[in-house]
Amino acid sequence: DALAVSIGTSHGNYPDGMVPKFDIERLKKIKELTGAPLVLHGGSGSGEENIRASVANGINKINVGCDFMNANRDATAKILKDNPQINYFDLIHQVEQDSSELVRYYIRLAGSNGKARKE
Repeated sequence: DALAVSIGTSHGNYPDGMVPKFDIERLKKIKELTGAPLVLHGGSGSGEENIRASVANGINKINVGCDFMNANRDATAKILKDNPQINYFDLIHQVEQDSSELVRYYIRLAGSNGKARKE
């Protein structure tokens, strides 16, 4: 089980230039009182400083779906513009490669690189 917390984020894309203000003190209290794994919804566009601070203070999982949807949309548009007759499977493969870069970015941002368990 995990607990999704409200510390200043919201689902969806933020208006251009807007970065939410995280309530890190609230996050610390929730972590202290519950001890549960904590989830941050609305992490897309929240800013690197906020993401790092939230992980440092108890967030265990960050949802960044909008960033992936936007990145996939943009990659698809660019690929189709450059190669309108591309095979569907080649298109999806290229979009997946672009998505992998974004995954690596968030893994590094959260300080999770090199921490996967090997079984």
